[in-house]
Amino acid sequence: MLRWLSLPPPVIAGANARAYGMSGLIVVAATLACFLLNGLPSANLALVFLMSVIFSAALFGTGPAIAASILSVFSFNYFFTAPQFTLRVDSREDIATLLLFLLIAAVTGNLAARMRGAIEQTNHALERTSSLYQFSRAMNASSNSQEILRTLTKRAADLCDAPAAIFTRDASEAPVLAAWERDRPGPQAGRVGDESPVQTVVEFGTPRQRFGQLVVEGVTLKEERLELVAALTELAALAYERARLADDLEQAQVAAETERLRSALLSSVSHDLRTPLASIIGGASSLLDLEHSLDERARRELQTGILIEAEKLNRYIQNLLDMTRFGRGDIVLKRDWVDLSDVVSGALARLQRDLSAFRVAVDLQPDATLIYANGAFLEQMVVNLLDNAARYSPAGGVITIAGRRQEGAIILEVIDEGAGVPESERERIFNMFYSADKGDRGAKGIGLGLAICRAIANAHKGSIAAIPGLAGRGTCMQVTLPAGEAPPEEASDE
Repeated sequence: MLRWLSLPPPVIAGANARAYGMSGLIVVAATLACFLLNGLPSANLALVFLMSVIFSAALFGTGPAIAASILSVFSFNYFFTAPQFTLRVDSREDIATLLLFLLIAAVTGNLAARMRGAIEQTNHALERTSSLYQFSRAMNASSNSQEILRTLTKRAADLCDAPAAIFTRDASEAPVLAAWERDRPGPQAGRVGDESPVQTVVEFGTPRQRFGQLVVEGVTLKEERLELVAALTELAALAYERARLADDLEQAQVAAETERLRSALLSSVSHDLRTPLASIIGGASSLLDLEHSLDERARRELQTGILIEAEKLNRYIQNLLDMTRFGRGDIVLKRDWVDLSDVVSGALARLQRDLSAFRVAVDLQPDATLIYANGAFLEQMVVNLLDNAARYSPAGGVITIAGRRQEGAIILEVIDEGAGVPESERERIFNMFYSADKGDRGAKGIGLGLAICRAIANAHKGSIAAIPGLAGRGTCMQVTLPAGEAPPEEASDE
């Protein structure tokens, strides 16, 4: 919908005056040509004047063509019809010729003018189609609502060669300047609605919702140009509505994902942290209440159980803290040359009690023991991988830790003999708070261990993947880390 705030006062079109003047010059040129061709019959000379009328019609339209035809009749009568140099006509045949010439000139001039108008309309239609096509492509390529507003104001300013701006509405329906063409002076927010003699406002919105207004100042737009600007504004409004809906959907998805993660965290924390905590409380209460009735062996078992569950609780809390740090991007790796065998030994020592029910095999090739990495994070990753293997392995099964060098990288593998991970879940198990429901011992953890392993691997510019275990049995957690350049040789003490 278009709305003029006010119409500019009528202006005498200088272009029309020039058109009539040029038509007169064309008739003068035809007259001079006829003087050069004065020996030809008068009918041929009349054709020269007829051509001048057709030229005027084709170049300037109907009005200048009619004026040219009248001037041509007077010029032809004055200079080339007897008696010459007078406007008197003695012969009836000459009168008929002049009248017929005037009629033919008027008809041909009108036809030529109509053809010119049709050509102009075709050109306007082509320009409109091309502009709409290019603009629609620009709208489809726009990634957000602000970019759509900037593209619209830029295109409107280019088409109108005038300042253009978009005003949206805030919560109180007050106009807010949202975008303007920076290459030209932008209007001020308080000017919208002013009674400016040359200000055009195009409503910016869809049939369902009104977003604001497009303001063009400083020029009087022709009807075709105004319709084109309105069509561009309608396309932009549809794209703007789509972008706002996409933004709302993205925000809703983020909110839903945040709520899902929060629910998963609360569920995991309430179960996996309370279980060891309950064991600790129960063991400590037994020691206090039954202190005198317990023998040394029973007290030792309770104390050992408390320690095991406290260590497990400590690992859970450490995983939560590490995941929070990785999520905020606060991790700055401090690397050094680390012996991978020491890393594995430290991880095995921390999980000594948890791995007591399994057979652990270590196979580190000699050329794969030295790696340039953060030792503490590397050990935490091995601890998480071993803890995961222990959860899903049958009692008495074998857990294998293997390491080898391959094309400048260290390949570290932790292999279990559990039920294995289905191919559809091999990527999902590295997501936060995701735990497989299957396992020979029905264990289920907080769902952060493997997520932290991937974060540590990515921080080292490496990767981690879950693949089938030995002979297709169980699962192999395969970590690929850059080995780093060879360490400098240390000077020996003399």
